[in-house]
Amino acid sequence: SSFAAQVEQGQQALIVEDIIVIGVNDNDADQVRRGMSLVVGEEFSAALLEDSVKWLWNHMRMRVQIRKLDGSSSGLIVIELSVEALRFWKQVVLEGYDELTPPEIELATGLMGQKIDERELEKYEQRVLDFYFAQGFRGTEVSAVDRGDYLAFVIHEGKQLTVADVRFAGNTFFNEGGAWAI
Repeated sequence: SSFAAQVEQGQQALIVEDIIVIGVNDNDADQVRRGMSLVVGEEFSAALLEDSVKWLWNHMRMRVQIRKLDGSSSGLIVIELSVEALRFWKQVVLEGYDELTPPEIELATGLMGQKIDERELEKYEQRVLDFYFAQGFRGTEVSAVDRGDYLAFVIHEGKQLTVADVRFAGNTFFNEGGAWAI
């Protein structure tokens, strides 16, 4: 949005003649326009444009590239938004767990209450794997599966390893009880 600051420097107030949305269907383009703080027929504001881009990312998971075009006459500006919508899920479900509970997995991995977009799937799969590993599980597998309305992390728990006995061989400095105190 650096062009927006340039537009506002040293020029008279520009009026937004049109906001063109490309890269999505008509229904999504209408949603984009409704979500914009910048409105056709009102004065152009770089701050409102930036707020609009942030809103589109936070609420609709849309990446936006902006172009300023000259309007049909002096004092008018056309804003062209090239929009890329990312698939995202508001609901995440864990499937296939036996030993650990969903609340402890969600809390430890940052999944609780999060919107997840398609670019973040591997990151969250790895977080689940890391959490299981930290709990002593080896051979755990996790895969993200799009179930339409929600995203499922399908967990195939590996074996949980526990240390049953520790023996010190060749120890001449500590006696058996003294080594445990360390």
